[in-house]
Amino acid sequence: EITTRLVGSEMCIRDRYEKAAVMKQMGCIWRASKSRLVNQILNAENHIERLKLRPDNIQLAEWKKFVKEKTSKEFRV
Repeated sequence: EITTRLVGSEMCIRDRYEKAAVMKQMGCIWRASKSRLVNQILNAENHIERLKLRPDNIQLAEWKKFVKEKTSKEFRV
């Protein structure tokens, strides 16, 4: 039996197949969350509004880099 910490709570995962399914679901949720965040960034009126979208656990320098990447011409193509 494998015990894993997930989002501040413990989960008991019985076997590797269950673990694989949980990890796959977490990946899907992460990508959907990131996609929603990128859409909010792209729809923001200006740079100040984009800065307000920064999650508390992300450093400002990393957030600016992320926003710059997602608003670049290369990303929009």
